[in-house]
Amino acid sequence: MDLYKSTIRAYQRTLAKWTFQKPTSFSEDFAQKRFSKKFQEPDQNKVSSLAQKAWDDYLCFDDNLPSEFSLLPGEWYKARLQLHSLCRGRVDGCPIDFPKGSSFSPTGGLNSVESRLARGEWTCTPENFEKFSKLVYRHKALKRAFRRRYTRWFLRQKFKESFKESERILWNRFRFCPDPGFLIFQWKLERITTLVQGSRFATVPKNNEVRRPINIEPFGNILNQRQIGNFLRKKLMIDMGVNLDTLADKHREIIRDHSYATIDLKNASDSISIALCKFLLPGRFLDQLLSSRSPMLLGFDKMYHIPKKISSMGNGFTFELMTAILTCLARVLDPTASVFGDDIVIKKDCAPRLIQLLEVVGFVVNKEKSFIEGPFRESCGANHHIDEGYVKSYDFLWPESIGDCATILAKAYALGESYPSFKLLYDQLLKRTPVALRGGGFDSSLVGSSWDSPDLPTWFVSDVKKLPHPRKRVLKAIRDAYCASDVRIAQEFVFVSKEVSPSPYHLHPHAHWAKYEMYLSAGGRVKDVRTGEGRWAKRNVYFVDGMITRLSKKDLSDRLGEK
Repeated sequence: MDLYKSTIRAYQRTLAKWTFQKPTSFSEDFAQKRFSKKFQEPDQNKVSSLAQKAWDDYLCFDDNLPSEFSLLPGEWYKARLQLHSLCRGRVDGCPIDFPKGSSFSPTGGLNSVESRLARGEWTCTPENFEKFSKLVYRHKALKRAFRRRYTRWFLRQKFKESFKESERILWNRFRFCPDPGFLIFQWKLERITTLVQGSRFATVPKNNEVRRPINIEPFGNILNQRQIGNFLRKKLMIDMGVNLDTLADKHREIIRDHSYATIDLKNASDSISIALCKFLLPGRFLDQLLSSRSPMLLGFDKMYHIPKKISSMGNGFTFELMTAILTCLARVLDPTASVFGDDIVIKKDCAPRLIQLLEVVGFVVNKEKSFIEGPFRESCGANHHIDEGYVKSYDFLWPESIGDCATILAKAYALGESYPSFKLLYDQLLKRTPVALRGGGFDSSLVGSSWDSPDLPTWFVSDVKKLPHPRKRVLKAIRDAYCASDVRIAQEFVFVSKEVSPSPYHLHPHAHWAKYEMYLSAGGRVKDVRTGEGRWAKRNVYFVDGMITRLSKKDLSDRLGEK
């Protein structure tokens, strides 16, 4: 571990002091600026001040949103007609997604489906409780969790009546009401659900100068919000041919055609006011949004605020609703226009009018990142220059683990093949990488641009031909098994998340009920982990005639056993 710590410190010192030489192309200049925009040493004092600024800006931006609309340009009425058609249908039959992050009550990293069902606190706003009740009542896993939670609650109360007697009392209370079974269920659910007034404000990093605001929603609200989001996602596909699962890739292809403009918006998720939704959306669908959203926001000042916007980032339907509204408006002007969240691609002769229409209702166009004329286009993380093609670039973040160092070296290696200044950076970092950690190269042509970052290797890439090898017997076994002429071995680093509970193959129906539901949700066996906690572990990766192969200990022992 001392070796790793010294390597991490060496990378930190090198990157903190690094100065690039003059770029030789537009693409190299872009990559250098992206490095400078994101890379910085963490400073808790600066984080606090940026978070406070984000909160102040959030309040100011929301306060300036329109409260009502009297008469809008005709294009907005045409967009409203499309939205009325798009929002027609039943929302409550759509699937839900369990949230992957925290909720109003901090989860402490316990964000797995198993933790949501068995451990985490259930929270909900009073306005959404009716919808949350119906969702839990109809959802097998949630209803199963509800029964166990209610039983625990009942036993903790130490009532003098038995459980059976309490059931009889409840039945007598509700027996003459319509649907007494559901009303009894709802009464019980209220006992195990914490009612809160709204969401809470938080921030996440965006770049060196700005932190991005998010609203962390109550658990019950986010489930209903995701149901609405999935409804819109489905309707966009059926009615407008917009597949949000693949649309980002489509945008990255479209921007090669510079007859299209790309438009980016500032604070887009905070720009859709309730007033705009009242104008655009049918009443029944609007009621669904209003009941599931958080009507209030717990701010940095520990006070609740009433926002003018319909939702923010962190809300379960924000992305889909924003996509639907902007798509309907853009296609009034250009039937080939495409929108992914707030990334807009539209014929450039229609772009100026679209900008005017957006600004009328409170959207703010980011002119620095919107490109109508000129040789450059940007959308969904892809950047394209008419003369230089796709611009290869990456975010470089402050390294805090050995895995971060491996990723940084791989990024410098990939960029160094195209840009001389990054080749110098790679050479300096490689000098500070112990020989024992150096691995083989990789085919950087597979990494087309920044959106393909997950394909980057997690070992220390190197041009060194002689790599540390284990026993010759292992190499021979692999060479014979794959009929290979050349086998090399390097160490890669993987993050092993901390497990909250074991993940057995054979489940007991009573003890592992929540784990069983988690396996069903994932479509297979998954681990119950604590988000953000764990350790970096090393394992071998094998280069077999240039092809990357990973072998488990069992595979390796089987190969050796055959020999």
